[in-house]
Amino acid sequence: MRPLFIASLGNPGPNYLNTLHSAGHTLLSALQSTIPTSPFTISDREYSKALISRAHDDSILLWQSPTFMNESGPALERAWSTFCRACRVPSSSSFSSAPVSGQNDTSSTSPHLIILHDELELPFGRFSIKTNMGASARGHNGLKSVMGIPSLKACKLTRVGIGIGRPESRNSDVVAGYVLEKMSRAQKETVEGLADRIWAELKARGVVGFSLKVNEKNNAKVSGGRRVVWR
Repeated sequence: MRPLFIASLGNPGPNYLNTLHSAGHTLLSALQSTIPTSPFTISDREYSKALISRAHDDSILLWQSPTFMNESGPALERAWSTFCRACRVPSSSSFSSAPVSGQNDTSSTSPHLIILHDELELPFGRFSIKTNMGASARGHNGLKSVMGIPSLKACKLTRVGIGIGRPESRNSDVVAGYVLEKMSRAQKETVEGLADRIWAELKARGVVGFSLKVNEKNNAKVSGGRRVVWR
């Protein structure tokens, strides 16, 4: 199975938990509750001291960015490079397109980078999937930071945008305040509910190779980390 590195962009810490701008983190937590991975722990420096969750065979790594949104790139680059070294491939050789039927899939064991982020330009509860970094960041500071890293910009990867809508005003101060608003309970449940639909679409595109199974979890502990629970 192709190794998967699933990264969420957002702002760190409990003050920003479940804000609109951190919708990627909310979705990552929802995926962690259904993918057979360990509880989230704080990683070592090689993974940028981020919250991570692993499959027992290290084939899947869930990674929550530990930095503020506009500083996402360097931390992601360090963690992605570490993951690729563990997979013994160059960090710029990730693969994002499904193989053509009848052809050998020579990339089936190459690691794949998936980035989860909020998307102002989509209505709340919608999502988009883009399979290259050439697509515009559309003013998203986290994606701008990632695309500013040459090794990440060169990657073929998958971007998942979670629609959070946009306020009527285009004033930058109004928009900045809007994205830092906490989600309501209903909004949070809506974002969490996207996990199955997004995963099914990724599977249909050949990005992931298995279906989600609700409540199937592997409780293996990650060595060298401590469990963190935001309440």
